[in-house]
Formats: sequence, C-alpha cells, structure tokens
Amino acid sequence: MWKSLIWFYSHRYFTRVWVIQEISANKERLVHCGRETIEWERIDLVAGYIIMEPAFSKGFGFTNTYCWWVTTMTELTRNPKCWLSKLYLASTYSCLDARDVIYGLRGLMEVSNGGKLLSPDYSKSALAVYRDVVEAAILDFQNTDVFAYTTGGSIPSWIPQWNQPMLFRNPFRFGKALPWKPAGTTTPVWNVDKDSYIISLTGFLVDSIKFFDSYSESFFSNAMIQSEEGRRTLKQAWRRILKIVEESQSQVEIHATSLTAVATSFSSGLDEQSGPADERY
Repeated sequence: MWKSLIWFYSHRYFTRVWVIQEISANKERLVHCGRETIEWERIDLVAGYIIMEPAFSKGFGFTNTYCWWVTTMTELTRNPKCWLSKLYLASTYSCLDARDVIYGLRGLMEVSNGGKLLSPDYSKSALAVYRDVVEAAILDFQNTDVFAYTTGGSIPSWIPQWNQPMLFRNPFRFGKALPWKPAGTTTPVWNVDKDSYIISLTGFLVDSIKFFDSYSESFFSNAMIQSEEGRRTLKQAWRRILKIVEESQSQVEIHATSLTAVATSFSSGLDEQSGPADERY
C-alpha cells in the first residue's frame, strides 16, 4: 500500500500551477488514474495525514513525493485578499510560461486597487509582469511588504522572482500584523520607471542594520538537532539575535512580551490565526 501511495503522490501533475485553478473551479472534483476514480477530498486528506508527522513521512519514504503540493492547493483557494501569500506559496509550483504563475492564479486573487495591472497580457515579458505585481501590491496594501519576497540576487533586485521557490525565505508571510511598524501611519511615496526598471522610494532613516544572516529553518523549527556542531551553531546564532534585540530596547532588560513577539514572528509555524504579540502562540 505504501509503495502505491508513494507512486501516486510522486506524479508531477500535483505541482502544476494550472491544476490549482482546476481544483478551485469545481465543488465536486473527481480524479481519474487509470481505471480508478476518487474524490479530490480524499487525496487531499491522505496527503495531509502523511505530512502531519515528519518522522512518519520520512520513515515511510514520502520525503520526495508531492504531498505538500496537494494539501497547499486547498490553502491557495482561501483568503483571496491575501494574494501575496498565494503567490508566495505558489512559487513552488511549475508552469511552462513564467507569466502563468501570476495569470494562472488571477481568478483566486481579490485586488481592490491596482487590479488592472494584473490582467493577463501576454504581450508583456515575464519581468514586466513581475514588476507590475510589485506596483499592484504597493497600491493595494499601501505598504512595501512585497519587497520581503525578493531574493537579493535577481536583476532588478527589487522585483521578486515569483517563479522561483520562496518557501521559508520570508518568515513573516503568515499571521496578523506585527506589533511594530517603523513607518508609523505613513504610506509609501514611490515611483516606477517602467522603461529602465528603476523604483524610487521616499522615506526616512530609522537605524542601521547591525547584523544579518541567511534564514535557516532549523533555527526556528521544533526539530531536534542531533550534531554537536549544529547545536553550537544554533546557540551562537540565537546569542547574536537576542543581543541585537537587547540593544534595541530602551529598558535594561527584555520583557516577556517583547521577546515573545520577536521569537514568534521569526517562527515559520505561524498561521492566519496567529497574533505575534500574544504569548499563547
């Protein structure tokens, strides 16, 4: 049975962007495989149980299957206003045309301002489409959160590569608004030169960045680190993080609420119900 499930969930069909639209377009969804027919809900349910416990998934050989892709399709059909999160999750799916990672999901996105920028137009290049996503996000959300999805290595650096996997790149992708906002109640003042692909932003200096490091899931997950070197690296990283938090506080000691907010916002386990400043999480 396990071999059959591994074979079934290893089909690349589950990784295609257009399948997300096919699944969301109908309430009664049947999947045909050979001579067999099964409801999509059962496929989704089994995949969810398989990835629920990482040790089980790894022990029975499901590590390289596409169970995560199956369960994420349901998530992608929810919260149409949170369309940046949709693009973030969908970045792990594939399509032949790089523009379809945006256009293939357009029907699942509710964009109040700037929606016309995301209307399918195949006369545009993929880079132009991705640039328009940035502009639409600034218009719709009135903030610059879209830049949290950039890799830093692309050209131009301010345009996220939506067809490149982003999983765990942005730990702030879920949850309610964080309990701090350096820009206060101000909104972005910006301009995009569409010919030269240059964006201009007007702002003010808050502080200088004293430390940065690549994001490592192992620093914030609940997995056990077996190696001594891994534990040592983790200890050093958290010493640096907490030292910076301490230096940024006006008070001498760090209060539980501040530390909880920082630790929770770093966590990759936030969901749409989480409140980063709530100690229960």
